[in-house]
Amino acid sequence: MINILPRSQGNVIGFETVGTISMEDENKAIAVCDKLIAEHGKINVLVVLGSLKYASLKVMYTDMMWALRHLRQMERIAVVGDSPWEKLLDKADSLIFGEKYFDKSQLEEAWRYVEGA
Repeated sequence: MINILPRSQGNVIGFETVGTISMEDENKAIAVCDKLIAEHGKINVLVVLGSLKYASLKVMYTDMMWALRHLRQMERIAVVGDSPWEKLLDKADSLIFGEKYFDKSQLEEAWRYVEGA
């Protein structure tokens, strides 16, 4: 499941992943981001990793392809996690997506980063 975090506003969207991410979850998140891009031109995204388990390779592929196609519309991306493998995975992702990793204890700092504060 993907939940939209209540602090989201304007061109800043926060998501939290919980359990397994289905294609329906992915499509809803994509629709929200597409709407914000249409309204604001560029968005800032925060993702809190509660889990990172996709229901299928197709869901993961859809997620990655959307992100690749919209790199120019994403100014700041913050990923918030709490495990060493998430931090390692983020180092690889940051080469492509330019995201910044924060430990869960740094959640407030991550929000400030995507909010441009």
